[in-house]
Amino acid sequence: MSRALDECPQRIERRGEAVIVLAEKDYRRLTGDRPPFIDYLLNGPSLDGVDLERDTSSMNPSKE
Repeated sequence: MSRALDECPQRIERRGEAVIVLAEKDYRRLTGDRPPFIDYLLNGPSLDGVDLERDTSSMNPSKE
């Protein structure tokens, strides 16, 4: 287990059947264990200085 933690995944075989032992951080990276999307939205990059005003003019010339 030390080698799996410090180096790379380890293959262990018993009676012809193999298993792979890997560090939890590697497992989480491979399985995509990520925080919920809402956490990304709430803790994402700052929008300070970004103009979020919407242009209210019509894109259809016949409605102006």
